[in-house]
Amino acid sequence: MELAADAIDYLILNIAAPITAVATTGTVEAAEGLEIPTIPSGRWLSARAVNAASADRITFETWQGSDELLITDVTADTLTFARTATARAISAGELLVFAYSAFEANALKQHALNVEAMLRKMTDGSIDHIPRYDTDGAPNELLVSESAPQAMTVLVQPGHAWVDGYVVGLLEATTSAVIVAPVSTSRIDVIELLRGAGGLLDRVNVVTGVESGSPATPAVSSGGIALASVLTVAATTVITDADITDLRVRR
Repeated sequence: MELAADAIDYLILNIAAPITAVATTGTVEAAEGLEIPTIPSGRWLSARAVNAASADRITFETWQGSDELLITDVTADTLTFARTATARAISAGELLVFAYSAFEANALKQHALNVEAMLRKMTDGSIDHIPRYDTDGAPNELLVSESAPQAMTVLVQPGHAWVDGYVVGLLEATTSAVIVAPVSTSRIDVIELLRGAGGLLDRVNVVTGVESGSPATPAVSSGGIALASVLTVAATTVITDADITDLRVRR
Protein backbone atom coordinates (compact mmCIF):
# COMPACT_ATOMS: atom_id res chain seq x y z
CA MET A 1 0.00 0.00 0.00
CA GLU A 2 1.22 3.51 -0.79
CA LEU A 3 0.67 6.92 0.69
CA ALA A 4 -0.09 9.48 -2.00
CA ALA A 5 1.93 12.67 -1.69
CA ASP A 6 -0.98 14.86 -2.69
CA ALA A 7 0.02 18.51 -3.07
CA ILE A 8 -3.18 19.52 -1.31
CA ASP A 9 -2.22 17.60 1.82
CA TYR A 10 1.56 17.93 1.94
CA LEU A 11 4.37 20.43 1.60
CA ILE A 12 7.39 18.55 0.25
CA LEU A 13 10.86 20.13 0.14
CA ASN A 14 14.27 18.76 -0.79
CA ILE A 15 17.17 18.34 1.63
CA ALA A 16 20.21 20.04 0.10
CA ALA A 17 23.12 18.55 2.09
CA PRO A 18 23.72 15.52 4.34
CA ILE A 19 22.62 15.80 7.97
CA THR A 20 24.39 13.68 10.57
CA ALA A 21 22.48 11.78 13.25
CA VAL A 22 23.49 14.31 15.92
CA ALA A 23 23.14 17.51 13.87
CA THR A 24 20.47 20.03 14.87
CA THR A 25 20.64 22.18 11.72
CA GLY A 26 20.25 21.43 8.04
CA THR A 27 19.45 23.06 4.73
CA VAL A 28 16.82 22.69 2.04
CA GLU A 29 17.20 23.64 -1.63
CA ALA A 30 17.57 27.32 -2.48
CA ALA A 31 14.45 29.43 -1.76
CA GLU A 32 12.48 26.46 -0.44
CA GLY A 33 12.78 27.74 3.13
CA LEU A 34 10.42 30.56 2.16
CA GLU A 35 7.63 28.00 1.76
CA ILE A 36 7.71 27.03 5.44
CA PRO A 37 5.23 29.03 7.55
CA THR A 38 6.58 31.30 10.29
CA ILE A 39 7.11 29.38 13.52
CA PRO A 40 6.09 31.37 16.65
CA SER A 41 8.68 31.63 19.41
CA GLY A 42 8.57 28.64 21.75
CA ARG A 43 6.77 26.44 19.24
CA TRP A 44 7.79 23.96 16.57
CA LEU A 45 6.60 22.29 13.38
CA SER A 46 6.94 18.58 12.82
CA ALA A 47 8.37 17.30 9.54
CA ARG A 48 9.73 13.96 8.39
CA ALA A 49 12.85 13.28 6.35
CA VAL A 50 11.80 10.54 3.92
CA ASN A 51 14.31 8.54 1.88
CA ALA A 52 12.26 8.42 -1.32
CA ALA A 53 13.35 9.18 -4.88
CA SER A 54 10.07 10.78 -5.89
CA ALA A 55 7.51 13.01 -4.25
CA ASP A 56 4.72 11.45 -6.31
CA ARG A 57 4.38 8.28 -4.27
CA ILE A 58 5.67 7.55 -0.78
CA THR A 59 5.15 4.04 0.59
CA PHE A 60 4.17 3.33 4.17
CA GLU A 61 7.45 1.42 4.51
CA THR A 62 9.55 4.47 3.63
CA TRP A 63 7.36 6.65 5.83
CA GLN A 64 7.89 4.30 8.79
CA GLY A 65 11.65 4.50 8.20
CA SER A 66 11.62 8.28 8.05
CA ASP A 67 13.16 10.54 10.70
CA GLU A 68 11.16 13.17 12.58
CA LEU A 69 12.49 16.72 12.84
CA LEU A 70 10.89 19.18 15.26
CA ILE A 71 11.69 22.45 13.50
CA THR A 72 11.95 25.48 15.78
CA ASP A 73 13.44 28.07 13.41
CA VAL A 74 13.83 28.76 9.69
CA THR A 75 16.38 31.33 8.53
CA ALA A 76 16.51 31.55 4.74
CA ASP A 77 17.03 27.89 3.78
CA THR A 78 18.64 26.79 7.05
CA LEU A 79 16.48 24.89 9.52
CA THR A 80 17.07 24.49 13.26
CA PHE A 81 15.44 21.45 14.81
CA ALA A 82 15.36 18.92 17.63
CA ARG A 83 15.87 15.22 16.97
CA THR A 84 14.43 12.01 18.38
CA ALA A 85 16.54 9.64 20.47
CA THR A 86 16.74 7.25 17.49
CA ALA A 87 17.79 9.87 14.94
CA ARG A 88 19.59 8.60 11.82
CA ALA A 89 21.88 10.21 9.28
CA ILE A 90 19.91 11.89 6.50
CA SER A 91 21.23 12.01 2.95
CA ALA A 92 21.17 14.90 0.49
CA GLY A 93 18.24 14.53 -1.86
CA GLU A 94 15.87 13.05 0.71
CA LEU A 95 12.46 14.65 0.98
CA LEU A 96 11.32 16.82 3.88
CA VAL A 97 7.58 16.26 4.26
CA PHE A 98 5.19 18.50 6.20
CA ALA A 99 1.53 17.56 6.60
CA TYR A 100 -0.67 20.58 5.93
CA SER A 101 -3.02 19.28 8.62
CA ALA A 102 -0.22 19.99 11.12
CA PHE A 103 -0.03 23.58 9.85
CA GLU A 104 -3.78 23.94 10.13
CA ALA A 105 -3.75 22.50 13.67
CA ASN A 106 -1.09 25.03 14.70
CA ALA A 107 -3.06 27.86 13.11
CA LEU A 108 -6.27 26.78 14.82
CA LYS A 109 -4.47 26.48 18.14
CA GLN A 110 -3.06 29.99 17.79
CA HIS A 111 -6.51 31.31 16.86
CA ALA A 112 -8.00 29.60 19.92
CA LEU A 113 -5.31 31.15 22.14
CA ASN A 114 -6.09 34.58 20.71
CA VAL A 115 -9.82 34.15 21.35
CA GLU A 116 -9.08 32.90 24.86
CA ALA A 117 -6.89 35.93 25.55
CA MET A 118 -9.60 38.27 24.30
CA LEU A 119 -12.22 36.59 26.47
CA ARG A 120 -9.89 36.85 29.45
CA LYS A 121 -9.77 40.61 28.96
CA MET A 122 -13.52 40.91 28.44
CA THR A 123 -14.39 38.81 31.49
CA ASP A 124 -12.67 38.15 34.79
CA GLY A 125 -10.59 35.23 33.58
CA SER A 126 -8.01 35.79 36.32
CA ILE A 127 -10.34 34.20 38.89
CA ASP A 128 -11.39 30.55 38.60
CA HIS A 129 -15.14 30.48 38.06
CA ILE A 130 -18.01 29.28 35.91
CA PRO A 131 -19.42 32.23 33.94
CA ARG A 132 -23.08 33.17 34.01
CA TYR A 133 -24.49 33.93 30.58
CA ASP A 134 -27.66 33.78 28.52
CA THR A 135 -30.92 35.23 29.80
CA ASP A 136 -31.18 32.78 32.70
CA GLY A 137 -27.52 32.76 33.74
CA ALA A 138 -27.02 29.17 32.46
CA PRO A 139 -27.90 27.47 35.79
CA ASN A 140 -27.04 23.97 34.53
CA GLU A 141 -23.52 24.85 33.40
CA LEU A 142 -21.31 22.01 34.77
CA LEU A 143 -24.06 21.08 37.22
CA VAL A 144 -23.44 17.85 39.16
CA SER A 145 -26.39 15.56 39.89
CA GLU A 146 -27.20 11.94 40.62
CA SER A 147 -26.82 9.47 37.79
CA ALA A 148 -29.84 7.96 36.08
CA PRO A 149 -30.35 5.27 37.14
CA GLN A 150 -28.85 6.03 40.53
CA ALA A 151 -25.41 4.51 41.11
CA MET A 152 -22.13 5.20 42.91
CA THR A 153 -21.38 7.80 40.24
CA VAL A 154 -22.54 11.33 39.47
CA LEU A 155 -23.43 13.07 36.23
CA VAL A 156 -21.77 16.35 35.19
CA GLN A 157 -23.58 18.53 32.67
CA PRO A 158 -21.66 20.13 29.78
CA GLY A 159 -20.30 23.64 30.21
CA HIS A 160 -17.22 25.82 30.48
CA ALA A 161 -15.15 27.47 33.18
CA TRP A 162 -12.07 29.60 33.71
CA VAL A 163 -9.22 27.66 35.34
CA ASP A 164 -5.79 29.26 35.84
CA GLY A 165 -6.63 31.76 33.10
CA TYR A 166 -7.61 29.06 30.59
CA VAL A 167 -11.01 28.13 29.22
CA VAL A 168 -11.83 24.52 30.08
CA GLY A 169 -14.99 22.58 29.52
CA LEU A 170 -17.07 19.55 28.69
CA LEU A 171 -18.91 19.28 25.39
CA GLU A 172 -21.33 16.64 26.61
CA ALA A 173 -22.75 15.26 29.85
CA THR A 174 -20.13 13.07 31.53
CA THR A 175 -20.41 10.36 34.16
CA SER A 176 -17.78 10.35 36.89
CA ALA A 177 -15.64 7.43 37.92
CA VAL A 178 -17.16 5.07 40.50
CA ILE A 179 -17.03 6.47 44.04
CA VAL A 180 -16.28 3.76 46.62
CA ALA A 181 -18.16 4.11 49.92
CA PRO A 182 -16.07 4.52 53.09
CA VAL A 183 -15.38 1.47 55.23
CA SER A 184 -16.84 2.55 58.58
CA THR A 185 -17.57 6.26 59.02
CA SER A 186 -18.12 8.98 56.41
CA ARG A 187 -16.14 10.82 53.74
CA ILE A 188 -16.44 13.88 51.53
CA ASP A 189 -15.16 13.68 47.97
CA VAL A 190 -14.91 16.55 45.49
CA ILE A 191 -16.01 16.40 41.88
CA GLU A 192 -13.75 18.68 39.85
CA LEU A 193 -13.20 19.67 36.25
CA LEU A 194 -9.52 19.14 35.55
CA ARG A 195 -7.78 21.11 32.84
CA GLY A 196 -6.10 18.97 30.22
CA ALA A 197 -2.41 19.58 29.55
CA GLY A 198 0.15 18.19 27.13
CA GLY A 199 -2.51 17.36 24.61
CA LEU A 200 -4.88 15.69 27.06
CA LEU A 201 -8.58 16.60 27.13
CA ASP A 202 -10.27 18.41 30.00
CA ARG A 203 -11.96 15.80 32.20
CA VAL A 204 -14.11 15.12 35.24
CA ASN A 205 -12.04 13.95 38.19
CA VAL A 206 -12.94 12.68 41.67
CA VAL A 207 -10.73 13.91 44.52
CA THR A 208 -11.13 11.34 47.29
CA GLY A 209 -11.32 12.73 50.83
CA VAL A 210 -10.26 11.17 54.11
CA GLU A 211 -12.70 8.93 56.00
CA SER A 212 -13.58 10.42 59.40
CA GLY A 213 -16.33 10.94 61.93
CA SER A 214 -16.08 14.64 60.98
CA PRO A 215 -14.87 14.55 57.38
CA ALA A 216 -13.29 17.58 55.71
CA THR A 217 -13.66 18.66 52.10
CA PRO A 218 -10.42 17.90 50.21
CA ALA A 219 -8.66 20.55 48.12
CA VAL A 220 -8.96 20.49 44.36
CA SER A 221 -6.07 19.33 42.22
CA SER A 222 -3.67 21.74 40.53
CA GLY A 223 -5.40 22.80 37.34
CA GLY A 224 -8.83 21.84 38.67
CA ILE A 225 -12.00 23.68 39.64
CA ALA A 226 -14.47 22.34 42.18
CA LEU A 227 -17.96 21.55 40.90
CA ALA A 228 -19.53 19.73 43.84
CA SER A 229 -18.84 17.69 46.95
CA VAL A 230 -20.30 14.26 47.62
CA LEU A 231 -20.93 12.92 51.12
CA THR A 232 -20.93 9.14 51.51
CA VAL A 233 -21.22 6.88 54.54
CA ALA A 234 -20.42 3.22 55.05
CA ALA A 235 -23.96 2.19 54.16
CA THR A 236 -24.11 4.20 50.92
CA THR A 237 -25.02 2.07 47.90
CA VAL A 238 -26.16 4.81 45.52
CA ILE A 239 -25.48 8.53 45.39
CA THR A 240 -28.53 10.79 45.34
CA ASP A 241 -28.96 14.53 44.88
CA ALA A 242 -29.30 14.81 48.68
CA ASP A 243 -25.66 13.67 49.00
CA ILE A 244 -24.39 16.34 46.59
CA THR A 245 -23.47 19.93 47.52
CA ASP A 246 -22.98 22.44 44.73
CA LEU A 247 -19.53 24.07 44.97
CA ARG A 248 -19.57 25.96 41.67
CA VAL A 249 -18.31 29.53 41.84
CA ARG A 250 -20.52 31.58 39.47
CA ARG A 251 -19.70 35.08 38.27
